[in-house]
Amino acid sequence: MSDYLKTAIVTASVPMNDGRTMLADAIDLLTERYEFGFRGYGGAARLCFDGDKLVDELCLDGFPTIDSLGRATLEQLVNQHRWLSLTGSFRFEGARRLFDINLALYPTFDPERPVCLISHLDASLYKDLRDDDWHRLNHDAADRMRSLGISLGGHDLTDGFNAQNLESFHDVVTFDGAALKEALLHPASVRAAYKGGVITPGTICGIKKALLTLDQLRPIWGPAEYFETIRGHSILSSMIDYEFDDDDDDDAVS
Repeated sequence: MSDYLKTAIVTASVPMNDGRTMLADAIDLLTERYEFGFRGYGGAARLCFDGDKLVDELCLDGFPTIDSLGRATLEQLVNQHRWLSLTGSFRFEGARRLFDINLALYPTFDPERPVCLISHLDASLYKDLRDDDWHRLNHDAADRMRSLGISLGGHDLTDGFNAQNLESFHDVVTFDGAALKEALLHPASVRAAYKGGVITPGTICGIKKALLTLDQLRPIWGPAEYFETIRGHSILSSMIDYEFDDDDDDDAVS
């Protein structure tokens, strides 16, 4: 498993004002619950595009700490730069180390819903999910990923979210609620998923239960973790223990 493959929690597309609210709420949540901050590195940056291609990130000076980015300041930055990126670190309660995170308002190029919120997580959060053979689930790591996915992706203002494993924002696949529903009802083939550019549910995925219910998801996705959030999202998670037949293992060895 690549040490550089990072899970990104990507929300369905929303209007610009909603995206700005979601970013501000994510900052507040991370600050209050996980001690989010810049800590001498990171900060705010503008995402620069040439057409629909991300070409650069320009650092924005004047924001030495997360406290310097209140909601009023954040609103001004979004109005001025639109596509904004915030990089910092956070910690889980009781953890001795910090985890990096990059929050971004990212364009979807949809005229009505032009933005999504991306939460690009530290690579170790994905790597820690399973052992070296990818067979055994680390339940503590899964709890962390589940909590972050729902907290950062399951906002009232978006139709859903999906975890995408990617190295950089260049690989992001954006979507709206209708596209996410279609992807969940009619999963992409392995060949299509390998080629990229399609929506494939990652470690955790959520969609408004008004669009899809758990009863609709279970027959399609089989063994998985299913539940609903108090904010009204149906959740599908692949973070489960795999079961292996000992006889099958013996056959494979022989």
